[in-house]
Amino acid sequence: MPAMSRVRGAFWIVAVVAGCSGRALVPDEADDDDGAEGIGSLAEDGEAGDVDDGADEGDTGSIDCVPPQAPEVTVSVWPGGDPVTTDEDVVLAEVTCEIEDRIGIPGGIELYLFCDERGPLDERIVISVAAPGIAMPADLGSGAVVQVRLFAWVDAENYEQYWWRRADHFALYQAGELVLAGGSGLSFPSNENGDNHRTFFDPVYPTVEWSDCPGPDLACHEIGRGAWVMTVGDEVVVSPPFAVVHVGGFEVHLGEAAISDAADCGEPSFARIAFAIVRS
Repeated sequence: MPAMSRVRGAFWIVAVVAGCSGRALVPDEADDDDGAEGIGSLAEDGEAGDVDDGADEGDTGSIDCVPPQAPEVTVSVWPGGDPVTTDEDVVLAEVTCEIEDRIGIPGGIELYLFCDERGPLDERIVISVAAPGIAMPADLGSGAVVQVRLFAWVDAENYEQYWWRRADHFALYQAGELVLAGGSGLSFPSNENGDNHRTFFDPVYPTVEWSDCPGPDLACHEIGRGAWVMTVGDEVVVSPPFAVVHVGGFEVHLGEAAISDAADCGEPSFARIAFAIVRS
């Protein structure tokens, strides 16, 4: 993995796994009545990744609109702190870790990692991934060495009232190859400059495009669902949410891809994106 600078501050992640967006989930100009900014503007302030990455939009208006039907996919990462209470609202880190233990949990695994060169993190990190039906890599066992990339952003001012105002992501590599990844939240990772971190899940590049599908009901919001566009090299797969797809040697469990342009009631804009990646 390429080297990156670290943003100081311990953090805690508990999330439905989530992903990235190929165009702005919330337009930059869609500021809310209470002054809270739309998701596209957050990146300009160096907070969360700009979801407008300049990727070409696919023809996703004709995808099948489906209700939530896949098993819930969840991930939690605990390095020993909570970004809501730390001085830093963004954490970006890359550390090398040894797996101390691997424990089976319903629908997934829990990994206990002992890490060196941890920077702002505790020396022990716990990652849990659950997706009924997902086949976890057998080589992620006790004694295995992994390179771990982590990103967490939280809107400390609004998160406690509006649960969607955070973004949490991780990627695990062995010998430079991606083996397991996931994340969740309002947006996808940004790099140390606050720009879209296009290689965070390298070589997998997940995006979300607009579709004509209605989204979940949420008071004060008009929500639609996007279409997932998963890219590995020259291979591209377009899919509605709540599906499992295969692309470039990876199995991807697609979760929510809910988006809204603006909000009423003075609330911040809403978005929720979720996915998990595992090497086939």
